[in-house]
Amino acid sequence: YTFAGIKFTANKADNYTINYVVSDEGNNAIAYAYVLVLATDKETPVITEITGISDNMELGTSKPISVSATDNTLGANITYKVKVLDQDNKDMSFTYFNEETMTFTPKAAGTYTIQISADDGFGNVSSAETFTVKVSDTQAPNLEFDNLTQDIIPIPEQDILNYRGDNADLKDKFPEVELSGFTATDVYEGKNGFAGVFGATGTLKITTPDSDSYTITNTQTTIEGENPLNLRREGGKFFFTPTQRGKYFVSYSATDYAGNTATEKTVKVEIGDTAPPNINISDYLDKTLKNGFVLGSNAQLLVNTKVLFNSLDNLKESKTNGDIILKDNYGFKNLGDGQEGSEIYTNVAIQVLDANNKSVSYTTETNESTGIEYKKFVFETAGTYTINFTATDSVGNSYTKSQTFKVSAVESSATESSKVLGIVLIVVSIVILAGVIIYFVRGTKFLPKKKKAKKESIKKEENKD
Repeated sequence: YTFAGIKFTANKADNYTINYVVSDEGNNAIAYAYVLVLATDKETPVITEITGISDNMELGTSKPISVSATDNTLGANITYKVKVLDQDNKDMSFTYFNEETMTFTPKAAGTYTIQISADDGFGNVSSAETFTVKVSDTQAPNLEFDNLTQDIIPIPEQDILNYRGDNADLKDKFPEVELSGFTATDVYEGKNGFAGVFGATGTLKITTPDSDSYTITNTQTTIEGENPLNLRREGGKFFFTPTQRGKYFVSYSATDYAGNTATEKTVKVEIGDTAPPNINISDYLDKTLKNGFVLGSNAQLLVNTKVLFNSLDNLKESKTNGDIILKDNYGFKNLGDGQEGSEIYTNVAIQVLDANNKSVSYTTETNESTGIEYKKFVFETAGTYTINFTATDSVGNSYTKSQTFKVSAVESSATESSKVLGIVLIVVSIVILAGVIIYFVRGTKFLPKKKKAKKESIKKEENKD
């Protein structure tokens, strides 16, 4: 028997066995030979499509990559090789690419080269398709606080007094203030993706009432150089010791490796008394000022400067009688007379401005009958004036109460001016707390009545006749 022209096509590279069997009409069969045929594959697969790669990416995002390829071997088990090179040509595939999910997740900003090739399983690898991806970091770090529940942290005056007690060494000292710890997280996990390298540096800055500032980072235990606040970090928390009463501003921030800055979080620490005094003007005084003055009259303000306080509790109350009432929760600043024992002396600063916003001069005089010293203002021009009452408490909190009044001009002849009968003083008492008394004295000139002047003029005409 002759076998000729018999062919078969191998659809994959493999070892094949060919059996030759001859049988007659009586179904008698004979196997003549076994021939081993080795089929080989020398063709590389062809990548037909790659999706999921873009020219630009934002740090902190991931890109799933999809690849399709064909091969001349039917049923070939094609696999894909993805290689990621950084801008220094360092292979970052292990940390930046997940082969199981085919996902590219950069962990640092920069320019990357991605090379993708296909392998048919028989040693045939396609040429790599190359892409360039620029990864940018524009996201600011995120601040996470351990225990920050309020924007204003009060340290009451009583806490300061309790801290000092009767200890002479603590006379001018203040209790230490604890601040919340914080962490700064960022999409950048560290240089080259290694854990443990901070992607963002957190900072805490304290600004004092005198506008001095001191900064510590979330990796420092204390600051270098001058540290009057004893600013420090311990156990993840921050601490500082105030040097004076007032408002301290604590600012939390962070800057990442790319220079992005987190939204700053600021809290206010109020040490002791930070509220200014309050000045109220009664309806009566308000009405007096609204009535105004006549040009040539004068206004006198009498200020008794001595105020007596016996205890802190007394400072929280104010007397209700009087036209100007000062109230403060701590005390009043010594503005000139000094301080002796429990007696706190204070002045209420009084200023009068004319229509051109120039200060009106005054003379200091003493009432002979009462012995009270006062300032005497004389108005020389008509217009709208402003009187300012300013009180400053013992820790520097200040408040100014302003009120306007008018000084009007009155036409009068030289004869009338020479017949001024006198001045009537209208005294308005002003009680400030437990002893400060301000007297507002309004002077009014009695001018000759116009009706009477007219009759005298008629009589003179009759005499001429």
